[in-house]
Amino acid sequence: MAPLRELLTPLQAGTIAAFLVAIGGSLALTPFVVRGAAARGLYENPRGGERGPRRQVSRLGGIVIFATTVIGLLVAQQLGAIPATEEARRVMPGLMLGGTLIFLLGLYDDIRGVRARHKLIVQTVAALLVYGLGTRIGVITLGGAIGVDIGFLSLPLTLLWIVGVTNAFNLIDGMDGLATGIGLVVLSAVSLAAMMLGNLLVVVVSLVLVGSLLGFLRYNTSPARIFLGDSGSLFIGFMLAVLTIHGSLKSTTAVLVAIPVFALAVPLLDTSVAILRRLIRGSPVFGPDARHIHHRLQAIGLAPRKAAIVMWWLSGAFAVYGLSVAFAPPPLLLGLAILGGVLAASLMYVGVRQLEYVEIAEAALAVVRRGDGLRKKIRDQIHARETLEAIARVGTLDELNALLAERRFRFGFAQIEVNRQGDLREAPAAADLPRLMRLDYPLSRAGEQQEMVFWLRTWSPLDVKRPTHTATRVARILGPAIEQWLEESAVVRPESPAQRSDRRRGNEIEVPLDVSRTGEAPWPAL
Repeated sequence: MAPLRELLTPLQAGTIAAFLVAIGGSLALTPFVVRGAAARGLYENPRGGERGPRRQVSRLGGIVIFATTVIGLLVAQQLGAIPATEEARRVMPGLMLGGTLIFLLGLYDDIRGVRARHKLIVQTVAALLVYGLGTRIGVITLGGAIGVDIGFLSLPLTLLWIVGVTNAFNLIDGMDGLATGIGLVVLSAVSLAAMMLGNLLVVVVSLVLVGSLLGFLRYNTSPARIFLGDSGSLFIGFMLAVLTIHGSLKSTTAVLVAIPVFALAVPLLDTSVAILRRLIRGSPVFGPDARHIHHRLQAIGLAPRKAAIVMWWLSGAFAVYGLSVAFAPPPLLLGLAILGGVLAASLMYVGVRQLEYVEIAEAALAVVRRGDGLRKKIRDQIHARETLEAIARVGTLDELNALLAERRFRFGFAQIEVNRQGDLREAPAAADLPRLMRLDYPLSRAGEQQEMVFWLRTWSPLDVKRPTHTATRVARILGPAIEQWLEESAVVRPESPAQRSDRRRGNEIEVPLDVSRTGEAPWPAL
Protein backbone atom coordinates (compact mmCIF):
# COMPACT_ATOMS: atom_id res chain seq x y z
CA MET A 1 0.00 0.00 0.00
CA ALA A 2 1.50 3.33 -1.04
CA PRO A 3 2.24 5.85 1.73
CA LEU A 4 -0.60 8.35 2.14
CA ARG A 5 1.64 11.40 1.69
CA GLU A 6 2.70 10.17 -1.74
CA LEU A 7 -0.96 10.25 -2.81
CA LEU A 8 -1.85 13.61 -1.27
CA THR A 9 0.57 15.68 -3.36
CA PRO A 10 -1.18 15.33 -6.74
CA LEU A 11 -4.60 15.32 -5.04
CA GLN A 12 -3.99 18.73 -3.52
CA ALA A 13 -3.94 20.45 -6.89
CA GLY A 14 -5.20 18.81 -10.05
CA THR A 15 -7.66 16.34 -8.59
CA ILE A 16 -9.33 18.78 -6.23
CA ALA A 17 -9.56 21.37 -9.00
CA ALA A 18 -11.12 18.83 -11.38
CA PHE A 19 -13.54 17.78 -8.64
CA LEU A 20 -14.68 21.37 -8.08
CA VAL A 21 -14.97 22.03 -11.81
CA ALA A 22 -17.20 18.97 -12.16
CA ILE A 23 -19.48 20.16 -9.34
CA GLY A 24 -19.69 23.73 -10.64
CA GLY A 25 -20.20 22.64 -14.22
CA SER A 26 -22.98 20.26 -13.24
CA LEU A 27 -24.76 22.92 -11.17
CA ALA A 28 -24.52 25.44 -14.00
CA LEU A 29 -25.31 23.17 -16.96
CA THR A 30 -28.28 21.26 -15.54
CA PRO A 31 -30.83 24.13 -15.72
CA PHE A 32 -29.99 24.74 -19.40
CA VAL A 33 -30.52 21.07 -20.22
CA VAL A 34 -33.83 21.08 -18.31
CA ARG A 35 -35.13 24.06 -20.30
CA GLY A 36 -33.82 22.74 -23.61
CA ALA A 37 -35.34 19.29 -23.13
CA ALA A 38 -38.71 20.75 -22.13
CA ALA A 39 -38.74 23.05 -25.17
CA ARG A 40 -38.34 20.02 -27.45
CA GLY A 41 -40.76 17.81 -25.53
CA LEU A 42 -38.05 15.43 -24.36
CA TYR A 43 -39.43 14.71 -20.93
CA GLU A 44 -41.26 12.06 -18.96
CA ASN A 45 -44.50 12.45 -17.05
CA PRO A 46 -44.21 10.79 -13.64
CA ARG A 47 -46.90 11.44 -11.08
CA GLY A 48 -45.73 13.99 -8.55
CA GLY A 49 -46.88 12.01 -5.56
CA GLU A 50 -49.58 9.71 -4.33
CA ARG A 51 -52.25 12.20 -5.49
CA GLY A 52 -50.19 15.01 -6.88
CA PRO A 53 -50.28 16.42 -10.40
CA ARG A 54 -48.16 15.07 -13.20
CA ARG A 55 -44.80 16.77 -13.69
CA GLN A 56 -42.81 17.33 -16.83
CA VAL A 57 -39.32 16.00 -16.06
CA SER A 58 -36.42 16.07 -18.49
CA ARG A 59 -34.82 12.70 -19.18
CA LEU A 60 -31.55 14.00 -20.63
CA GLY A 61 -29.50 14.24 -17.45
CA GLY A 62 -26.85 12.09 -19.07
CA ILE A 63 -25.75 15.09 -21.12
CA VAL A 64 -24.82 16.89 -17.91
CA ILE A 65 -22.96 13.94 -16.41
CA PHE A 66 -21.06 13.12 -19.59
CA ALA A 67 -20.11 16.71 -20.40
CA THR A 68 -18.94 17.64 -16.89
CA THR A 69 -17.02 14.37 -16.53
CA VAL A 70 -15.14 15.00 -19.76
CA ILE A 71 -14.42 18.62 -18.78
CA GLY A 72 -13.26 17.59 -15.31
CA LEU A 73 -10.91 14.93 -16.70
CA LEU A 74 -9.44 17.42 -19.17
CA VAL A 75 -8.75 19.81 -16.31
CA ALA A 76 -7.17 17.01 -14.27
CA GLN A 77 -4.95 16.06 -17.19
CA GLN A 78 -3.86 19.64 -17.81
CA LEU A 79 -2.97 20.11 -14.15
CA GLY A 80 -1.00 16.87 -13.97
CA ALA A 81 -3.41 14.85 -11.87
CA ILE A 82 -3.48 12.21 -14.62
CA PRO A 83 0.17 11.43 -15.31
CA ALA A 84 1.30 10.38 -18.78
CA THR A 85 2.16 6.83 -17.72
CA GLU A 86 1.76 3.50 -19.47
CA GLU A 87 -1.13 2.70 -17.16
CA ALA A 88 -3.00 5.88 -18.12
CA ARG A 89 -2.35 5.32 -21.84
CA ARG A 90 -3.81 1.82 -21.53
CA VAL A 91 -6.84 2.57 -19.37
CA MET A 92 -8.04 6.05 -20.35
CA PRO A 93 -8.67 5.41 -24.09
CA GLY A 94 -10.83 2.38 -23.39
CA LEU A 95 -12.63 4.15 -20.57
CA MET A 96 -13.46 7.28 -22.58
CA LEU A 97 -14.05 5.68 -26.00
CA GLY A 98 -16.26 2.99 -24.50
CA GLY A 99 -17.97 5.53 -22.26
CA THR A 100 -18.68 7.82 -25.21
CA LEU A 101 -20.17 4.95 -27.19
CA ILE A 102 -22.40 3.98 -24.25
CA PHE A 103 -23.47 7.61 -23.72
CA LEU A 104 -24.46 8.01 -27.39
CA LEU A 105 -26.38 4.74 -27.22
CA GLY A 106 -28.30 5.95 -24.18
CA LEU A 107 -28.92 9.39 -25.69
CA TYR A 108 -30.38 7.87 -28.84
CA ASP A 109 -32.51 5.59 -26.68
CA ASP A 110 -33.80 8.59 -24.69
CA ILE A 111 -34.78 10.44 -27.86
CA ARG A 112 -35.82 7.75 -30.35
CA GLY A 113 -35.78 4.42 -28.50
CA VAL A 114 -33.55 1.37 -29.05
CA ARG A 115 -34.48 -2.31 -28.93
CA ALA A 116 -33.01 -4.35 -26.10
CA ARG A 117 -30.95 -6.64 -28.34
CA HIS A 118 -29.43 -3.65 -30.17
CA LYS A 119 -28.48 -2.07 -26.84
CA LEU A 120 -26.87 -5.33 -25.78
CA ILE A 121 -24.82 -5.47 -28.99
CA VAL A 122 -23.48 -1.94 -28.56
CA GLN A 123 -22.69 -2.57 -24.88
CA THR A 124 -20.77 -5.71 -25.83
CA VAL A 125 -18.79 -3.76 -28.43
CA ALA A 126 -17.86 -1.16 -25.79
CA ALA A 127 -16.82 -3.92 -23.36
CA LEU A 128 -14.70 -5.56 -26.08
CA LEU A 129 -13.02 -2.21 -26.69
CA VAL A 130 -12.11 -1.94 -23.01
CA TYR A 131 -10.87 -5.54 -22.94
CA GLY A 132 -8.82 -5.06 -26.08
CA LEU A 133 -7.09 -2.01 -24.62
CA GLY A 134 -5.94 -3.94 -21.56
CA THR A 135 -8.50 -3.55 -18.76
CA ARG A 136 -9.65 -7.06 -17.90
CA ILE A 137 -10.29 -9.56 -15.12
CA GLY A 138 -7.40 -12.01 -15.05
CA VAL A 139 -7.20 -13.33 -11.48
CA ILE A 140 -9.98 -13.62 -8.91
CA THR A 141 -8.74 -12.94 -5.37
CA LEU A 142 -10.73 -13.05 -2.14
CA GLY A 143 -8.21 -11.09 -0.15
CA GLY A 144 -4.62 -11.46 0.96
CA ALA A 145 -2.47 -13.39 -1.46
CA ILE A 146 -5.01 -16.07 -2.34
CA GLY A 147 -5.91 -15.88 -6.01
CA VAL A 148 -7.21 -18.01 -8.85
CA ASP A 149 -6.00 -17.46 -12.41
CA ILE A 150 -9.10 -17.70 -14.62
CA GLY A 151 -7.21 -18.08 -17.89
CA PHE A 152 -9.45 -18.28 -20.96
CA LEU A 153 -12.45 -17.20 -18.85
CA SER A 154 -10.99 -13.70 -18.66
CA LEU A 155 -12.81 -12.47 -21.78
CA PRO A 156 -16.31 -13.79 -20.99
CA LEU A 157 -16.10 -12.75 -17.33
CA THR A 158 -14.91 -9.26 -18.23
CA LEU A 159 -17.69 -8.84 -20.79
CA LEU A 160 -20.28 -10.24 -18.39
CA TRP A 161 -19.19 -7.91 -15.61
CA ILE A 162 -19.14 -4.74 -17.74
CA VAL A 163 -22.44 -5.44 -19.53
CA GLY A 164 -24.10 -6.73 -16.36
CA VAL A 165 -23.14 -3.78 -14.16
CA THR A 166 -24.03 -1.29 -16.92
CA ASN A 167 -27.55 -2.69 -17.18
CA ALA A 168 -27.95 -3.26 -13.43
CA PHE A 169 -27.28 0.41 -12.75
CA ASN A 170 -29.66 1.38 -15.53
CA LEU A 171 -32.47 -0.64 -13.93
CA ILE A 172 -32.35 1.19 -10.59
CA ASP A 173 -32.88 4.58 -12.21
CA GLY A 174 -36.59 4.46 -11.48
CA MET A 175 -37.05 7.00 -8.70
CA ASP A 176 -36.02 10.58 -7.95
CA GLY A 177 -32.39 10.67 -6.83
CA LEU A 178 -32.04 6.92 -6.39
CA ALA A 179 -29.44 6.07 -9.05
CA THR A 180 -27.53 9.32 -8.45
CA GLY A 181 -27.25 8.68 -4.72
CA ILE A 182 -26.22 5.04 -5.13
CA GLY A 183 -23.69 6.13 -7.76
CA LEU A 184 -22.18 8.56 -5.25
CA VAL A 185 -21.92 5.82 -2.61
CA VAL A 186 -20.33 3.29 -4.95
CA LEU A 187 -17.91 5.78 -6.50
CA SER A 188 -16.82 6.92 -3.04
CA ALA A 189 -16.10 3.31 -2.06
CA VAL A 190 -14.21 2.69 -5.29
CA SER A 191 -12.11 5.83 -4.88
CA LEU A 192 -11.29 4.94 -1.27
CA ALA A 193 -10.29 1.40 -2.25
CA ALA A 194 -8.18 2.69 -5.13
CA MET A 195 -6.47 5.17 -2.80
CA MET A 196 -5.62 2.39 -0.35
CA LEU A 197 -4.25 0.30 -3.21
CA GLY A 198 -2.23 3.22 -4.56
CA ASN A 199 -4.19 3.51 -7.84
CA LEU A 200 -4.22 7.29 -8.31
CA LEU A 201 -5.71 7.19 -11.80
CA VAL A 202 -8.94 5.60 -10.57
CA VAL A 203 -9.07 8.01 -7.63
CA VAL A 204 -9.05 10.96 -10.03
CA VAL A 205 -11.70 9.58 -12.40
CA SER A 206 -13.94 8.49 -9.52
CA LEU A 207 -13.78 11.87 -7.79
CA VAL A 208 -14.58 13.71 -11.03
CA LEU A 209 -17.66 11.53 -11.44
CA VAL A 210 -18.56 12.16 -7.80
CA GLY A 211 -18.38 15.90 -8.45
CA SER A 212 -20.64 15.62 -11.50
CA LEU A 213 -23.21 13.59 -9.55
CA LEU A 214 -23.11 15.90 -6.51
CA GLY A 215 -23.98 18.93 -8.64
CA PHE A 216 -26.64 16.98 -10.52
CA LEU A 217 -28.23 15.69 -7.30
CA ARG A 218 -29.36 19.26 -6.53
CA TYR A 219 -31.92 18.93 -9.34
CA ASN A 220 -32.50 15.18 -9.20
CA THR A 221 -33.87 14.68 -5.68
CA SER A 222 -37.63 14.51 -5.09
CA PRO A 223 -39.41 16.29 -6.65
CA ALA A 224 -36.91 15.88 -9.47
CA ARG A 225 -36.59 18.40 -12.30
CA ILE A 226 -34.41 16.08 -14.38
CA PHE A 227 -33.65 12.36 -14.63
CA LEU A 228 -30.41 10.66 -15.58
CA GLY A 229 -32.17 8.87 -18.43
CA ASP A 230 -30.53 5.98 -20.21
CA SER A 231 -27.72 8.26 -21.38
CA GLY A 232 -26.78 9.01 -17.79
CA SER A 233 -27.48 5.71 -16.05
CA LEU A 234 -25.80 3.59 -18.75
CA PHE A 235 -22.76 5.90 -18.80
CA ILE A 236 -22.36 5.82 -15.01
CA GLY A 237 -22.90 2.05 -14.92
CA PHE A 238 -20.26 1.53 -17.61
CA MET A 239 -17.75 3.78 -15.86
CA LEU A 240 -18.38 2.00 -12.56
CA ALA A 241 -17.91 -1.41 -14.18
CA VAL A 242 -14.55 -0.45 -15.67
CA LEU A 243 -13.35 1.44 -12.61
CA THR A 244 -14.20 -1.43 -10.25
CA ILE A 245 -12.08 -3.73 -12.38
CA HIS A 246 -9.12 -1.41 -12.63
CA GLY A 247 -9.57 0.28 -9.26
CA SER A 248 -9.30 -3.00 -7.38
CA LEU A 249 -6.18 -4.15 -9.16
CA LYS A 250 -3.29 -5.21 -7.04
CA SER A 251 -1.41 -6.06 -10.21
CA THR A 252 -2.21 -5.83 -13.89
CA THR A 253 -4.36 -8.96 -13.84
CA ALA A 254 -5.89 -9.41 -10.37
CA VAL A 255 -9.23 -8.05 -9.24
CA LEU A 256 -10.26 -8.02 -5.59
CA VAL A 257 -13.77 -9.47 -5.72
CA ALA A 258 -15.17 -8.06 -2.48
CA ILE A 259 -14.93 -4.38 -3.39
CA PRO A 260 -16.85 -4.25 -6.68
CA VAL A 261 -19.35 -6.95 -5.76
CA PHE A 262 -20.38 -5.41 -2.44
CA ALA A 263 -20.13 -1.81 -3.61
CA LEU A 264 -22.59 -2.62 -6.38
CA ALA A 265 -24.66 -5.01 -4.26
CA VAL A 266 -27.89 -2.99 -4.40
CA PRO A 267 -28.19 -2.68 -8.20
CA LEU A 268 -26.95 -6.24 -8.69
CA LEU A 269 -29.38 -7.59 -6.09
CA ASP A 270 -32.26 -5.65 -7.59
CA THR A 271 -31.44 -6.97 -11.06
CA SER A 272 -31.10 -10.56 -9.83
CA VAL A 273 -34.41 -10.38 -7.97
CA ALA A 274 -36.11 -8.86 -11.03
CA ILE A 275 -34.85 -11.64 -13.32
CA LEU A 276 -35.86 -14.32 -10.80
CA ARG A 277 -39.33 -12.81 -10.36
CA ARG A 278 -39.93 -12.64 -14.10
CA LEU A 279 -38.72 -16.19 -14.67
CA ILE A 280 -41.08 -17.46 -11.96
CA ARG A 281 -43.98 -15.47 -13.38
CA GLY A 282 -43.18 -16.46 -16.96
CA SER A 283 -42.81 -12.78 -17.92
CA PRO A 284 -40.18 -11.43 -20.38
CA VAL A 285 -36.86 -11.21 -18.53
CA PHE A 286 -36.00 -7.82 -20.03
CA GLY A 287 -39.52 -6.43 -19.87
CA PRO A 288 -40.32 -3.48 -17.58
CA ASP A 289 -42.38 -3.75 -14.43
CA ALA A 290 -43.12 -1.76 -11.29
CA ARG A 291 -41.91 -4.29 -8.73
CA HIS A 292 -38.28 -3.28 -8.24
CA ILE A 293 -37.09 -2.78 -4.68
CA HIS A 294 -37.69 0.98 -4.75
CA HIS A 295 -41.20 0.42 -6.12
CA ARG A 296 -42.01 -1.99 -3.31
CA LEU A 297 -40.66 0.45 -0.70
CA GLN A 298 -43.10 3.05 -1.98
CA ALA A 299 -45.89 0.46 -2.10
CA ILE A 300 -45.54 -0.19 1.65
CA GLY A 301 -45.93 3.50 2.41
CA LEU A 302 -42.53 5.22 2.13
CA ALA A 303 -42.42 8.57 0.36
CA PRO A 304 -40.09 8.69 -2.68
CA ARG A 305 -37.44 10.69 -0.82
CA LYS A 306 -37.46 8.31 2.17
CA ALA A 307 -37.37 5.26 -0.09
CA ALA A 308 -34.34 6.67 -1.89
CA ILE A 309 -32.58 7.39 1.42
CA VAL A 310 -33.22 3.81 2.58
CA MET A 311 -31.62 2.53 -0.61
CA TRP A 312 -28.66 4.90 -0.19
CA TRP A 313 -28.02 3.68 3.35
CA LEU A 314 -28.35 0.08 2.26
CA SER A 315 -25.84 0.63 -0.54
CA GLY A 316 -23.48 2.36 1.88
CA ALA A 317 -23.67 -0.52 4.35
CA PHE A 318 -22.80 -3.01 1.63
CA ALA A 319 -19.92 -0.84 0.45
CA VAL A 320 -18.46 -0.55 3.96
CA TYR A 321 -18.77 -4.30 4.42
CA GLY A 322 -17.00 -4.91 1.09
CA LEU A 323 -14.12 -2.64 2.07
CA SER A 324 -13.90 -4.39 5.44
CA VAL A 325 -13.69 -7.82 3.83
CA ALA A 326 -11.16 -6.64 1.25
CA PHE A 327 -8.72 -5.08 3.68
CA ALA A 328 -9.36 -7.01 6.91
CA PRO A 329 -6.47 -9.08 8.31
CA PRO A 330 -6.77 -12.82 7.57
CA PRO A 331 -7.80 -13.79 11.15
CA LEU A 332 -10.95 -11.66 10.82
CA LEU A 333 -12.01 -12.82 7.35
CA LEU A 334 -13.87 -15.94 8.53
CA GLY A 335 -15.80 -14.00 11.15
CA LEU A 336 -16.72 -11.28 8.65
CA ALA A 337 -17.81 -13.88 6.12
CA ILE A 338 -20.08 -15.62 8.64
CA LEU A 339 -21.51 -12.31 9.83
CA GLY A 340 -22.15 -11.22 6.27
CA GLY A 341 -23.88 -14.48 5.41
CA VAL A 342 -26.18 -14.27 8.44
CA LEU A 343 -27.02 -10.63 7.76
CA ALA A 344 -27.62 -11.28 4.06
CA ALA A 345 -29.93 -14.22 4.78
CA SER A 346 -31.83 -12.20 7.38
CA LEU A 347 -32.11 -9.24 5.03
CA MET A 348 -33.40 -11.47 2.24
CA TYR A 349 -35.98 -13.10 4.51
CA VAL A 350 -37.24 -9.81 5.93
CA GLY A 351 -37.13 -8.14 2.52
CA VAL A 352 -39.17 -10.82 0.79
CA ARG A 353 -41.81 -10.68 3.53
CA GLN A 354 -41.97 -6.92 4.01
CA LEU A 355 -41.78 -6.02 0.32
CA GLU A 356 -44.33 -8.70 -0.52
CA TYR A 357 -42.40 -10.48 -3.25
CA VAL A 358 -44.99 -13.20 -3.53
CA GLU A 359 -43.19 -14.83 -6.47
CA ILE A 360 -40.10 -15.63 -4.42
CA ALA A 361 -42.09 -16.59 -1.33
CA GLU A 362 -44.23 -19.03 -3.29
CA ALA A 363 -41.20 -20.49 -5.09
CA ALA A 364 -39.42 -21.06 -1.77
CA LEU A 365 -42.55 -22.63 -0.31
CA ALA A 366 -42.82 -24.92 -3.32
CA VAL A 367 -39.22 -26.07 -2.82
CA VAL A 368 -39.89 -26.79 0.87
CA ARG A 369 -43.10 -28.62 0.04
CA ARG A 370 -41.31 -30.65 -2.58
CA GLY A 371 -38.83 -31.79 0.04
CA ASP A 372 -41.64 -32.64 2.45
CA GLY A 373 -43.54 -34.39 -0.34
CA LEU A 374 -40.52 -36.51 -1.19
CA ARG A 375 -40.13 -37.64 2.40
CA LYS A 376 -43.85 -38.44 2.65
CA LYS A 377 -43.74 -40.34 -0.63
CA ILE A 378 -40.94 -42.53 0.71
CA ARG A 379 -42.82 -43.14 3.98
CA ASP A 380 -46.04 -44.00 2.13
CA GLN A 381 -44.22 -46.47 -0.09
CA ILE A 382 -42.56 -48.12 2.90
CA HIS A 383 -45.88 -48.50 4.73
CA ALA A 384 -47.57 -49.76 1.56
CA ARG A 385 -44.89 -52.44 1.01
CA GLU A 386 -45.23 -53.57 4.61
CA THR A 387 -49.02 -53.76 4.17
CA LEU A 388 -48.54 -55.92 1.07
CA GLU A 389 -46.82 -58.56 3.14
CA ALA A 390 -49.65 -58.54 5.70
CA ILE A 391 -52.36 -58.81 3.01
CA ALA A 392 -50.98 -62.15 1.90
CA ARG A 393 -51.70 -63.58 5.37
CA VAL A 394 -55.39 -62.62 5.72
CA GLY A 395 -58.14 -65.11 4.84
CA THR A 396 -61.43 -63.22 4.63
CA LEU A 397 -62.69 -59.86 3.39
CA ASP A 398 -63.47 -58.79 6.96
CA GLU A 399 -59.91 -59.58 8.01
CA LEU A 400 -58.60 -57.60 5.03
CA ASN A 401 -60.68 -54.54 5.96
CA ALA A 402 -59.67 -54.87 9.59
CA LEU A 403 -56.02 -54.84 8.51
CA LEU A 404 -56.54 -51.77 6.32
CA ALA A 405 -58.46 -49.98 9.08
CA GLU A 406 -55.63 -50.67 11.51
CA ARG A 407 -53.01 -49.24 9.14
CA ARG A 408 -54.98 -46.25 7.82
CA PHE A 409 -53.33 -43.89 10.29
CA ARG A 410 -49.91 -44.59 8.80
CA PHE A 411 -51.09 -43.00 5.55
CA GLY A 412 -53.19 -40.29 7.16
CA PHE A 413 -56.50 -41.77 5.94
CA ALA A 414 -59.79 -41.37 7.78
CA GLN A 415 -61.03 -44.63 6.29
CA ILE A 416 -59.92 -47.31 3.81
CA GLU A 417 -61.83 -50.43 2.80
CA VAL A 418 -62.38 -53.02 0.03
CA ASN A 419 -65.95 -53.95 -0.86
CA ARG A 420 -68.53 -54.45 -3.55
CA GLN A 421 -70.15 -51.41 -5.11
CA GLY A 422 -73.34 -51.68 -3.08
CA ASP A 423 -71.59 -52.49 0.19
CA LEU A 424 -69.19 -49.54 0.28
CA ARG A 425 -69.71 -47.29 3.27
CA GLU A 426 -70.14 -43.55 3.09
CA ALA A 427 -67.84 -41.06 4.74
CA PRO A 428 -67.06 -41.73 8.42
CA ALA A 429 -68.91 -39.43 10.76
CA ALA A 430 -66.29 -37.61 12.84
CA ALA A 431 -66.57 -34.18 14.34
CA ASP A 432 -62.86 -33.50 13.85
CA LEU A 433 -62.92 -34.49 10.16
CA PRO A 434 -65.66 -32.30 8.65
CA ARG A 435 -64.16 -32.27 5.16
CA LEU A 436 -63.00 -35.44 3.42
CA MET A 437 -61.94 -36.43 -0.05
CA ARG A 438 -62.93 -39.82 -1.45
CA LEU A 439 -60.95 -41.85 -3.97
CA ASP A 440 -62.37 -45.08 -5.49
CA TYR A 441 -59.93 -47.45 -7.16
CA PRO A 442 -61.38 -50.25 -9.38
CA LEU A 443 -60.14 -53.71 -8.41
CA SER A 444 -61.86 -56.41 -10.48
CA ARG A 445 -64.62 -56.94 -13.04
CA ALA A 446 -66.96 -59.84 -13.55
CA GLY A 447 -66.73 -59.38 -17.31
CA GLU A 448 -66.07 -56.77 -19.96
CA GLN A 449 -69.75 -55.88 -20.41
CA GLN A 450 -70.60 -55.90 -16.71
CA GLU A 451 -69.98 -53.23 -14.11
CA MET A 452 -67.14 -53.45 -11.62
CA VAL A 453 -67.91 -55.47 -8.52
CA PHE A 454 -65.03 -54.53 -6.16
CA TRP A 455 -63.48 -51.18 -5.24
CA LEU A 456 -60.75 -49.94 -2.96
CA ARG A 457 -62.16 -46.79 -1.32
CA THR A 458 -60.15 -44.28 0.72
CA TRP A 459 -61.26 -41.18 2.59
CA SER A 460 -58.58 -38.51 3.23
CA PRO A 461 -58.88 -35.35 5.35
CA LEU A 462 -58.46 -32.27 3.19
CA ASP A 463 -56.35 -30.56 5.84
CA VAL A 464 -53.42 -32.92 5.25
CA LYS A 465 -50.76 -32.19 2.64
CA ARG A 466 -51.45 -33.48 -0.87
CA PRO A 467 -54.30 -35.89 0.02
CA THR A 468 -54.96 -36.86 -3.61
CA HIS A 469 -51.34 -37.79 -4.25
CA THR A 470 -51.14 -39.96 -1.13
CA ALA A 471 -54.41 -41.78 -1.84
CA THR A 472 -53.51 -42.38 -5.48
CA ARG A 473 -50.00 -43.57 -4.62
CA VAL A 474 -51.21 -46.03 -1.99
CA ALA A 475 -54.04 -47.32 -4.21
CA ARG A 476 -51.68 -48.02 -7.08
CA ILE A 477 -49.35 -49.99 -4.81
CA LEU A 478 -51.98 -51.91 -2.85
CA GLY A 479 -54.53 -52.25 -5.65
CA PRO A 480 -52.81 -54.95 -7.74
CA ALA A 481 -51.97 -57.00 -4.62
CA ILE A 482 -55.55 -56.80 -3.30
CA GLU A 483 -56.86 -57.68 -6.74
CA GLN A 484 -54.66 -60.76 -6.83
CA TRP A 485 -55.81 -61.67 -3.33
CA LEU A 486 -59.46 -61.35 -4.47
CA GLU A 487 -58.81 -63.63 -7.45
CA GLU A 488 -57.22 -66.29 -5.28
CA SER A 489 -59.82 -66.12 -2.49
CA ALA A 490 -63.38 -67.33 -2.50
CA VAL A 491 -64.74 -63.78 -2.37
CA VAL A 492 -64.96 -63.40 -6.16
CA ARG A 493 -66.55 -66.06 -8.31
CA PRO A 494 -64.10 -67.66 -10.74
CA GLU A 495 -63.53 -65.95 -14.06
CA SER A 496 -63.05 -67.59 -17.41
CA PRO A 497 -59.51 -67.62 -18.85
CA ALA A 498 -60.61 -65.12 -21.51
CA GLN A 499 -61.95 -62.70 -18.89
CA ARG A 500 -58.82 -63.04 -16.78
CA SER A 501 -56.57 -62.48 -19.79
CA ASP A 502 -58.64 -59.48 -20.82
CA ARG A 503 -58.30 -57.88 -17.39
CA ARG A 504 -54.59 -58.64 -17.03
CA ARG A 505 -53.91 -56.83 -20.31
CA GLY A 506 -54.70 -53.67 -18.36
CA ASN A 507 -58.29 -52.97 -19.29
CA GLU A 508 -58.96 -51.91 -15.72
CA ILE A 509 -56.67 -48.93 -16.29
CA GLU A 510 -59.08 -47.63 -18.89
CA VAL A 511 -61.61 -46.97 -16.12
CA PRO A 512 -60.67 -43.67 -14.44
CA LEU A 513 -60.32 -43.30 -10.72
CA ASP A 514 -63.59 -42.11 -9.20
CA VAL A 515 -62.71 -39.17 -6.98
CA SER A 516 -65.35 -37.25 -5.06
CA ARG A 517 -65.59 -35.21 -1.89
CA THR A 518 -67.78 -34.25 1.00
CA GLY A 519 -68.14 -30.81 2.54
CA GLU A 520 -67.30 -27.55 0.81
CA ALA A 521 -63.55 -27.91 0.42
CA PRO A 522 -62.03 -27.08 -3.00
CA TRP A 523 -61.63 -29.98 -5.44
CA PRO A 524 -58.03 -31.27 -5.35
CA ALA A 525 -56.55 -31.85 -8.80
CA LEU A 526 -55.08 -35.20 -9.69
